Amino acid sequence: PPPADATRGRGLLLVRQCADAWGGWPLGDDRSGRSAGKLMWFEVGGAGARRQGVAA
Repeated sequence: PPPADATRGRGLLLVRQCADAWGGWPLGDDRSGRSAGKLMWFEVGGAGARRQGVAA
């Protein structure tokens, strides 16, 4: 986890703690050969939440 005084870097940590499922894929490289980023997805309140009695 990031230091307590950090102003960034908690996004994936929060997703991991709150989501029922999550994942991602690299988007490849741009024309200059740098990473073009990632596509991230997550599910909250899915079938696992319903089994535990949480409203979806």
